[in-house]
Amino acid sequence: MLPKASELRKKTDEELISMLADLRRDMVNARAERPANVKNLKRVIARIKTILRERGTKI
Repeated sequence: MLPKASELRKKTDEELISMLADLRRDMVNARAERPANVKNLKRVIARIKTILRERGTKI
């Protein structure tokens, strides 16, 4: 299940950065194994990056 923006906003910056790194790794693996899942992973990555930018955190 993909996290909603409201759930992501409750997390700390460190948790989001860690999650971002994990999702990027998962996306690389998904390209070979589950190409259909790449679209959803990109959306979650974009949500996390947006939240971090709103908070003024450097990525």
